[in-house]
Amino acid sequence: MRRIFNETVLKIAAIITMTCDHLGVFLWMVYFDSNSVGYNVGYVLRIVGRLALPLYIFMLVEGLRHTSNRWKYCGRIAMIGLPITVFELIAGIALKDMTIMPAHAFTELMLFALIACLWKGKWWQKTLSVLPIGYIILSFLADLFTKSGFVGLDWFPQFLWADYDIYGFSLFLAFYFAYPIVDLIVTRSLRNTDTNFVEYKQSDDYRKLSNSMSIALLVLVNVIFWVLAYFLGQNTASYFYQYHVQTYAVICVVFFALYNGKRGYDKKWFRIFNYLYYPVHMIIIYGIFMLLFWM
Repeated sequence: MRRIFNETVLKIAAIITMTCDHLGVFLWMVYFDSNSVGYNVGYVLRIVGRLALPLYIFMLVEGLRHTSNRWKYCGRIAMIGLPITVFELIAGIALKDMTIMPAHAFTELMLFALIACLWKGKWWQKTLSVLPIGYIILSFLADLFTKSGFVGLDWFPQFLWADYDIYGFSLFLAFYFAYPIVDLIVTRSLRNTDTNFVEYKQSDDYRKLSNSMSIALLVLVNVIFWVLAYFLGQNTASYFYQYHVQTYAVICVVFFALYNGKRGYDKKWFRIFNYLYYPVHMIIIYGIFMLLFWM
């Protein structure tokens, strides 16, 4: 199989699917009737949007692998995520309602990048990684309690949550450890041969094996959450109900199978575009729906 997708293609796919997801969310804010055309169009768009999270997390891991400075890379993500959080905080205060502001994926991406940076540091930095991991677990508990009707984490508003909490973290772990697992397999298989490990990592066989490992772990994570949704998510108010739809993320196997590991187009303007797209496209979508439906 010829691998024709580079990082640029995957980034564009992530942007398109994320935009579809957000359009679907706004359509659901307008069309409540599940039998209406608008609602069902929104449902299809949200299914397409399930591809966005694994694509973004996969690209995050790729970026961490290629960057010469993980902390600087983490800082660039924080430069997008933190202003969004501050804006939602100000909006919540102005509207006197902290419950209406949604969580956003950049919170998770910041946490994942921070965890990766800490894991590469000294022992005390590795120990500190329990803090962002604990934040993700706290987000899971807050979401679980809210959907279960319990109280106790009211002080932790939704816009501060890691939006996909344990599911997103599971995907991060899958993609992050895919390469170390492959390296371990390759090292053992080359032990009694004359093949150089460093040279082998540049080969198409290594890329094929790495892609296959990422695909296998992606499928494993989604199977686990599909099973949880099947047995624990029959009630629409259940925390696990959301994973009935989320597991459409397995469609990403097509992108990962065709990924060639190359960076692709990397001009400065394109990098800036990628970082600014999230807040800008949300403002545009909100403005369009405001003009069409809410004025």
